[in-house]
Amino acid sequence: MVCFLMDLMTGEKRSVKASMNPQISFGDDVITRISFCVENPKGLEKLHSSIVWRLNELVASAAAAAQIDPDRILEAVIVGNTAMHHLFLGLDPHYLSMAPYAPVLQESQDHKARDLGLKIGASAHVHLLPLKAGFTWDTIHHEKPIGLCGSGIISAVAEMIRAGIILSRGAFDEAFQNPRLRDGEDGLEFVLAWASETAINQDIVITRKDVAELQMAKSAVHAGATLLMEEFGGEGVKRILLAGAGGNYLDPDDACAIGLFPGYPEAKVHGVGNAAGQGAYLSLLDKNKRKEAERVAARLEYRELAASPRFQELFVAGMFFTSAHDFEDAF
Repeated sequence: MVCFLMDLMTGEKRSVKASMNPQISFGDDVITRISFCVENPKGLEKLHSSIVWRLNELVASAAAAAQIDPDRILEAVIVGNTAMHHLFLGLDPHYLSMAPYAPVLQESQDHKARDLGLKIGASAHVHLLPLKAGFTWDTIHHEKPIGLCGSGIISAVAEMIRAGIILSRGAFDEAFQNPRLRDGEDGLEFVLAWASETAINQDIVITRKDVAELQMAKSAVHAGATLLMEEFGGEGVKRILLAGAGGNYLDPDDACAIGLFPGYPEAKVHGVGNAAGQGAYLSLLDKNKRKEAERVAARLEYRELAASPRFQELFVAGMFFTSAHDFEDAF
């Protein structure tokens, strides 16, 4: 979670504070957290409270860094994925985990900050934008590793594909002779870092299950993009923009090596960082941007891809890893 404190008069960014999402204690991913809400009588209340608590903590920290009182904050714009949006507002997220994954509401929202529990100016408003539906590696802050982030596993698998350790169907090549490839509890696994190299005193490994989960995720992205391009025409794709922390740190060559995107010969892949956060502070400084967000949301067309027979066909075909050489001309 990230908090930007902006000066409404000058547009200056006074401070930025970031923190882990406190909801991780209720589940590592969105679906697990939604399940927690469904299965526990006070699950929604707990998740909602955790978001508000962390937001207030971030606001207080950002205000202190800028040497102002939080009561001087007059306006806030909040953005996030659909589940975070619903949980922040205390809306039941149950249906977000089931097809057609429909949100309770999609329109932009305006609320009194005090009604949402935010500790900022007494008359402050909160605006929410509309919804639509041998490896070389580095570690964060150069510390000993404790695990793999999402972009890290993509790069690791991509390198193993290039080295021939992982075959196109996703299995490890049993003929590969290296002490890092070994039998684990669930079959073959590859050791990325030995216990002596880690901060957890355990080997960090990639298992066949890890690879299979990546195959399914990348195949869904590839199939969805292919289907949309078949429908709307994608011959002229020049840029692929990746938002969020994952997109910012994802290596484009590695993404193409695993076949994450359909092959667009002239397309360049760019990470654009925290696009949601940028949109939030633009909407905070310029209310015309809020109208623009509503116009963009109104133009978007939702497509339910998972129910399409063509999607299923593409999904199955996309489970194979594409050779990195097929994408050499893309960069």
